[in-house]
Amino acid sequence: MAALVMPGCSPEKGPKPVQEIFPGQTWAMPTAVFAPLEGSPGIKASDCGHCHQDHYREWSGSTHAHALSDLQFQSELSKPTSPQWLCLNCHIPVGNQRKEIVESVLDGDLLKPIATENPSFDEKMREEGVTCATCHLRQSQGKTVVVGPLGTGKAPHPVVVDPQGLRNRCLDCHNVTYKVASSLVCFFNTGNELHSSNLAAKACSDCHMPEVERSIANKDGPIRLSHRHYFIGGGVPKEFGLMNLQEAGGYRSGLGLSADYGWDPKTRKWNWSVRMENLNTGHDLPTGDPERFIRITVTAFYPGGRIEQNYRIGQIWEWDPEARQIQDNRLYSGEVRYWKGSSELPARPIRIHLKAEHVRLIEKNAKYMEYTADRAAPEFRNRIRNLRQHYPMSRVLLEEDYLMPIPGSQIEP
Repeated sequence: MAALVMPGCSPEKGPKPVQEIFPGQTWAMPTAVFAPLEGSPGIKASDCGHCHQDHYREWSGSTHAHALSDLQFQSELSKPTSPQWLCLNCHIPVGNQRKEIVESVLDGDLLKPIATENPSFDEKMREEGVTCATCHLRQSQGKTVVVGPLGTGKAPHPVVVDPQGLRNRCLDCHNVTYKVASSLVCFFNTGNELHSSNLAAKACSDCHMPEVERSIANKDGPIRLSHRHYFIGGGVPKEFGLMNLQEAGGYRSGLGLSADYGWDPKTRKWNWSVRMENLNTGHDLPTGDPERFIRITVTAFYPGGRIEQNYRIGQIWEWDPEARQIQDNRLYSGEVRYWKGSSELPARPIRIHLKAEHVRLIEKNAKYMEYTADRAAPEFRNRIRNLRQHYPMSRVLLEEDYLMPIPGSQIEP
């Protein structure tokens, strides 16, 4: 596993600058508080959407747009041991989204932030989660400018062309391996996984923001190469109502799966072999949140009964009293693996069922969220209390049936 980095705290008492505790880590602080953007009605995503209509529509249904309203995140944020100000740096990263700015903590304790009120706080922008300004705004020579992959000189606002800067921006949050407290870990190792794969030359946007030819600003502009802004990831959205946007945004499972099977009448054993492949995602499968995993199930149906076997692909962590990873069997980029086994059955199987699920939230954790819903922010309590009505806990990646051949027939499995 990747080495977990501990915060760099010195024993001296008094205020400790955040940048000394987390040296060189972009995610440790929100971005700059941006001044108004010349030529634009504002810097909110809704302002950008006046001209960039397709981009705004796609972003609106994305995980990024729902980074703050994510019920699992809000539940985590409500824990007494959560350094909320630090967690928010990735979920509402822009300085203008922050009611208070934390630049130091007392005695190096992350639970004792020294906060300064932010006069430029924009409450509506706060609700936009990972908003357009996160990637596309920058301070340059005292002015707010738009960072773009290309420039024509026709935009009403100042543009700085920096495609590489945009390509690398993802890793400021999606490559964090810090242990911020004894039982609190940020383990998003996706960037390191990509860099060590045979697809290291690719960027996140190559797969998660597929290219399309269209007008970048309004419908009557010139047709140019652009990127989709759905930011499709593992296929499990933040709300049930966003599920249908996954395929529209280009979602494809990164798991290749097939099964072989047989029946030995002498030993009365059903034998199976499941072939699993990471289809060159460029990172481990699954990646991101360490509690995500893929569950593969093979079920044999025989007259009068059934037998089920499961295989788990993912990480296993021990959280109490000290967070530590105790297992990681994820599929690395391009890896092919076989799961083989056998089970004694009372009768010959008739049908074999193969299923793969991407699990984001297990039942135990869901019940805990529901039980502790009252400590969450008031606007989220009712939805967390009724979690299963609002929050997809998993997604079926593949489901297939195989009929066992009739003995003596020419039908092959």
